[in-house]
Amino acid sequence: MLILKECGLLKRLSCPKVEIDLKYMKIAAIVILYNPNNSVIDNIKSYVNYVDLVIAIDNSTQYLDCIEKIKQLSKLEYISLNGNFGIAMALNVGIVKAHDLGCSWMLTMDQDSSFENDIIRVYKEYIYSHNTEDIAVLCPIYIYDRHRTRKQSRYKQVSLVMQSANLLNFKAYEIIGPYNDELFIDCVDYDYCFRIYKKQFKIIQCADAKLRHSPAETKILKLGNVNLIRYGSASPLRYYYQARNLLYLVRKYKSFKMLGVLLCKLFKIFFLFNNKCKYILSYRTGIIDCVNNKFGRKVYE
Repeated sequence: MLILKECGLLKRLSCPKVEIDLKYMKIAAIVILYNPNNSVIDNIKSYVNYVDLVIAIDNSTQYLDCIEKIKQLSKLEYISLNGNFGIAMALNVGIVKAHDLGCSWMLTMDQDSSFENDIIRVYKEYIYSHNTEDIAVLCPIYIYDRHRTRKQSRYKQVSLVMQSANLLNFKAYEIIGPYNDELFIDCVDYDYCFRIYKKQFKIIQCADAKLRHSPAETKILKLGNVNLIRYGSASPLRYYYQARNLLYLVRKYKSFKMLGVLLCKLFKIFFLFNNKCKYILSYRTGIIDCVNNKFGRKVYE
C-alpha cells in the first residue's frame, strides 16, 4: 500500500450520472503480467478493441521476448515493477494509473483470461440502466473446464467472485480501500469482496458477460475409463499462500465458507495429490505463518 501513498491516491471524484452514448464511457483494462508467454498476446487482443486503453503491470522476474511484443500492442501502456510484488500491489498501481488517465471504471484482467463476447457492452448497458452508486464490481460468468454454467437471471447479486474481468467502480474503491498487498497472491479477490459488503456495496454478476478463464491446471481422477471428477492443481508454493490467506479470511471475517474451502484444500492433498509431503509442509507453513501474522511474499529461510 506504500505505492498508493506515494502516488497520492484517493482524491475524491465527483461524477454525476448522465445519459450519454455508451462509447463515451472511458474504461481501462488492467492486466497483470508474470513471466508471460505468447498466448497472453492473443488474450489481450480479445479485449483491446472494447476498451479505451490497456495498462499492463509487469511483475515478471525474468526478461522474455514476448514482453517486447506485448509492449507494441495498440492502446497499451506498459509499467514494470522490476520484480514480483504480488497481484494486489500490481492491481493497485494499475488502478491509480487508470484514474490518473481519466477512467472511473477499470477492468481487472488476469493474463490467462480472454473475452468470449463483448463483455464491456454488457457492463455498460447495466451501468446506464441502473443506479450504480452502491455497486462496487460488475463481474462475468466464468467459462472453464471444471465449471458448469447454469441458467440464471440476467443480473444477479453475488457475494464472492474471482478478480478477472471485474469492472471496478473507482468511487467505491476509494471508500473500500485498495487491494490488500499483504496477502501477495491468492484470496486477494475474496478479501476485497468481504470488504465490499462491510462497506455496504454490492457485486453484480451479468449473465450475458462471458469470460474464458484458466485458474490452475485441471487434472482428472479416473476409475478405469470413467472420469470421476475434475479438480484444480497448483504448485506447493501456491498452496502455502492459499492456506495462509484462507485462514486469514476465516479469522478476520468469521467465514465458515472460507473454512470449508480451507479444509477442502487439505482433503485434495491427502486424497488426490502426489508428492503429499511437500504439499502438507507448504500447507502447514502457511497456517503457522498466518497464526504468527507473517504475511507478504514468502521468504525461504
